[in-house]
Amino acid sequence: MCDFQPVRPAKGRAVYRKAPAGGHLRQPFVEGHAAALQIGLNSPNTGTTSRPGAQIAANGLAILAVLLITQDTTMTRLSLLLAASLFTLNVSALELAKYPQVFDAGKGISVIVAPSSDDKQALIQVSGINHPLDEVVLLAAIKDRGNDDRDYTTTLDGSAYNMLIKRQGWGGERYQLYLPSTDGFELGFDETKSKETKPASLLALYEQQKKKGIQDKLSSFDREKRVADFTQQLQQIDQDASKACGTPLVTKVEWSAIDDDKLKRLSVPSFCGEVASQLASLCQNGDEQKAVAKGLKTVQCSFAQKLKLRENDATLSFTTHEKAPNQGDFINAFLRNR
Repeated sequence: MCDFQPVRPAKGRAVYRKAPAGGHLRQPFVEGHAAALQIGLNSPNTGTTSRPGAQIAANGLAILAVLLITQDTTMTRLSLLLAASLFTLNVSALELAKYPQVFDAGKGISVIVAPSSDDKQALIQVSGINHPLDEVVLLAAIKDRGNDDRDYTTTLDGSAYNMLIKRQGWGGERYQLYLPSTDGFELGFDETKSKETKPASLLALYEQQKKKGIQDKLSSFDREKRVADFTQQLQQIDQDASKACGTPLVTKVEWSAIDDDKLKRLSVPSFCGEVASQLASLCQNGDEQKAVAKGLKTVQCSFAQKLKLRENDATLSFTTHEKAPNQGDFINAFLRNR
């Protein structure tokens, strides 16, 4: 139901390749759940950018030293709570490495990637594109896939989303950007802008946007919007099948029976649209094959424990399961023998 993009690793010196203007790639499937975002302590003299916190840490250590010699149990407990709160505040500071990377996606689109000092997270900002994520600074977890391949994963609409991927190819490193409702962009490294960009400014903007709730709004799950998007995708699949078969077909889904978890994890149109897709494929083979769609008007789709397909009057009742294999072959065989 979904495609991964295998990339053959290469050895040798990394080479940044500038993508052709407007170059696009297919958007990858987003796997797994959102990774935990861990934030480290401030470290002096490490070439990092962070919010002020060193003095707070020093104060906390001083308080702990006092605790070792105090004899008042009640005051000791209160002081411990104060010290813990000071350390917690310090831990919440995000450190960025000294040197960010800036990439060119073509058509005036640029991408800033500012990794954290521990190289486990990164702030990412895309600008110059007519898109809801334009100029928003997002925090992403960095997942090491081996062979120096990486996924930069953030959370959008309640689901983990691979916004940026790094792959090793025969020509060197390749960075690819993916935004919702786009085909994706291949990136070229911009050395000049990378030297000009200040990570402290990006961090400050990130914190300003966080206070306004911009990132929280983008990351929260919108069930109504997700159902509307899936419904639109199913309608397009139905239109293609109707045109190929010369008869109107409509796929219906009982959305209330699908919980939020499934809506977040699964591409429902990939499952429930498979019947219409198989009908379209058969009808495109010639007029004789169009007989498979004769008399059909509706596909009723639902999720269940077993894969089933039954016909009742002008309706095909299809029950699917996310782990059922070879669903397209199953549907194709049923349609050929109806």
